[in-house]
Amino acid sequence: MYDGFDIEKLIAAWPDENGHSSDPETYHRYREALKAELRRRILVALGAERVDRITPPQRAKLEVAFEKLFHAKSVFEINETDIFETYYSVVGHA
Repeated sequence: MYDGFDIEKLIAAWPDENGHSSDPETYHRYREALKAELRRRILVALGAERVDRITPPQRAKLEVAFEKLFHAKSVFEINETDIFETYYSVVGHA
């Protein structure tokens, strides 16, 4: 998860109270790494078979829903219940 991240550089890159980062590239790479971790956890929770059945319109809606979840909670706090609730809120069935 933190491979390739110098923790001191990451802390320095963290946005201030106005949302400005001294090193936006480092912060952006960190956020992308978190998103990749969430995608991995979604795939593990839902399973490849269920993910493969998602239609393109559902996929687009799920991407929006999971993006909202990503901004609402820490990736480390998102659990399988959150993933399934988000999935079923869009897809509506097993």
